[in-house]
Amino acid sequence: MSRVSSITAVKAPSTVVAQSAYTYDDVGNRRTKTHPEYTDAYAYDELARLTSAARQVPETRPTSPSMMGYDSVETDTPPGEGGPTTTATSF
Repeated sequence: MSRVSSITAVKAPSTVVAQSAYTYDDVGNRRTKTHPEYTDAYAYDELARLTSAARQVPETRPTSPSMMGYDSVETDTPPGEGGPTTTATSF
């Protein structure tokens, strides 16, 4: 399976203005996105549905976790509405 492993935006003639790198799990779900200013990490359940996303930034800035769950008909639900109550993950 072919996946994008990195993206670089260049301003003419050769100035890099943005850059990100990506990693994936064995079934092709994105596990991380690394940018010079932050890293996003993603987790999935056994059905390969996104269950959490967390952004790690330098220690001078706070981390912003997001959690989600799924109801009985696989509709994504935010926390407190059938989804996970509260989970904190440190990366």
